[in-house]
Amino acid sequence: MSTPFTAVGSGTGYDPLHIDTVNELITAFNEHMDISSRSHLKIALRVAGDDAHKRDSADTDSPFYAMQVWMENAFNSWADWTQTDTGDRTGNFNNQASIPNFASLAAFRTAAGLPNGFRRATSWDLSTDDWTDYNDGMFSYGHIQVGDILGPWIYEDLQAIMSAASWTQKTSGITATNDEQRTIPTQQVLTNCTDVRNASLAAWTASSWVGGGGTFYRAFASILNPAPYWESDQLRMRAAGTGTVSTLLPVAIDVYAQMTTYILDYYDIDSLGITEDYWYYFETLVAAQTATRTTSVMDISSAAPLLGANITCPIASDTFRSIEATDMKWVLKWDWTYENP
Repeated sequence: MSTPFTAVGSGTGYDPLHIDTVNELITAFNEHMDISSRSHLKIALRVAGDDAHKRDSADTDSPFYAMQVWMENAFNSWADWTQTDTGDRTGNFNNQASIPNFASLAAFRTAAGLPNGFRRATSWDLSTDDWTDYNDGMFSYGHIQVGDILGPWIYEDLQAIMSAASWTQKTSGITATNDEQRTIPTQQVLTNCTDVRNASLAAWTASSWVGGGGTFYRAFASILNPAPYWESDQLRMRAAGTGTVSTLLPVAIDVYAQMTTYILDYYDIDSLGITEDYWYYFETLVAAQTATRTTSVMDISSAAPLLGANITCPIASDTFRSIEATDMKWVLKWDWTYENP
C-alpha cells in the first residue's frame, strides 16, 4: 500500500528544505524511472548536511528541474487511467477498443491537474498571492529555472505528476500455460439439421477436457450442409497466462484478453458482453513482489458452444460462430512507495 506524499504546507513541521521532504520526491522519481525502463541517471537521496536544492553533476539544474523534464518526456510510458469506465483509477477498460497509454503530454498534464504544466514564480506577495490556486496570476508555467522561488507549488506539482504516472502495461511476453482443449469428432449425418444438431450435443456431453491447445480462450460451433451430408463441429480452449514483471515493487495486475473471431462470424457465445476486437477484463491478481506471475485459467464455460452460439434448426445457410482470445495484456498497478490517491 502506497504512502501519500507529505501534504505540502500542512504545518506540523513541514519544511521544503528538509531532506526527508525532498527524498520522498527523489524516491518516487527513481522508482518511476526504473519501472519505465527509460534511461536517466538516478538522483541521489539527500543525507544529513544536504538541502533540497543540492545540485547533481549529471544535471544542468536542480533535481527539481531534472524530475520535471524527465516525467514529462516519459508521458507515454503510463497507462491512461482517465480512459477507464469510471474515468479514474478505480475503473477498468472492459469492453473498450484499446487500453491506451497517455497519447499526449497535454492529456498527461490534465490527468495530473496541471493543464498548463508546472507552476513557476519569481515573486510572491504573501498578502495578495494565493499559491494554492493553480491559476493565480503569480504563476507562469514551465520547467523551473535558476532564480525561481523554491515554493511549495514545486513540491505539490511533482507529487501530482508522479501520482498520475500510476500504471504501466505489459503487452508482450505473456504465454499460454496450463492449456486445455475440448472438442468432438465432426458429426455427420445424411438426414437433416435437427438430427446433426442432436448428435453434436450428445457428442459434446460425452467429451472431456484434455491437455493442449495453446490459446487463452476459444469457443466455436458450426452446422453446415455440404450435400448430401449435414455436419456439426464444436470446440473450446482455455489457458492461463504466464509472464514476468519487475520485482522492484509489489504490483497488482489487471488481466485483459482481446476477443476476436476464430472462424467466420464473431458471436459472444458465453455472453461476456464484449464487442468484436474489444478487450475483456478477466481478473485482478493481488499485489505481489514476484518475478513470474500466472493468471487463473480462462475457464469461462464448459457448456456446449452450440447452445451459446444459438444455432438452431432450420438454418438458412452454413453457419459458423466463434469467439477467441489469443492476445493478453496486463495493466500493472504499482505499489509505489509514495503516491497520492
